[in-house]
Amino acid sequence: NIPITVVQIMGAASKDKPEVDAMDLAKQLARAYGGKYHYLYAPLCVEDKEVRDKLMREPYIQDAISLARNADIILTSVGAADFVMTTPLWRGYMDSYTLHILQSKGAVGHIGGHFYDIKGRMVDTELDEKLIGISLEDIKKAPNVICIAGSVSKAKALLGAIRGGYVDTLIIDDATALRILELNKEF
Repeated sequence: NIPITVVQIMGAASKDKPEVDAMDLAKQLARAYGGKYHYLYAPLCVEDKEVRDKLMREPYIQDAISLARNADIILTSVGAADFVMTTPLWRGYMDSYTLHILQSKGAVGHIGGHFYDIKGRMVDTELDEKLIGISLEDIKKAPNVICIAGSVSKAKALLGAIRGGYVDTLIIDDATALRILELNKEF
């Protein structure tokens, strides 16, 4: 037993596959180590900024966000923007204008729904005003952000996350590592 406390850094994204969503993952990780867990009782994305602001003032959500912002370690992965722009799950969160902005500004990846380009610069969209969770700046401030990813298709997203300073510890396979090194020379 390790006295850890696991908390989500973002709202729930996948209503159809809860076994791979933040709520279940937080619970499974905490139980594996005999620790505690706290849910962020909210969806990843809501209708508009007003709804987001109201939810972010809810005490349970405020408590979870506060715990996440003060975490010693953030355990995360990255999402590849190419995948996000083509998957039905994300299409429910983004309109065609947001997709256009992401593409035109060169988005390569995201952490917690916050998109960035190959240089690690945040890609500002209206989506950010609708997300429930901590910001990229909050992630950057964490003492140790551990990123686990195992797919060459995430290499650009990983390179952007490294360049942006969003990742401190990277756990990847050798093929992905080689691809990141190649991309680093290209971009």
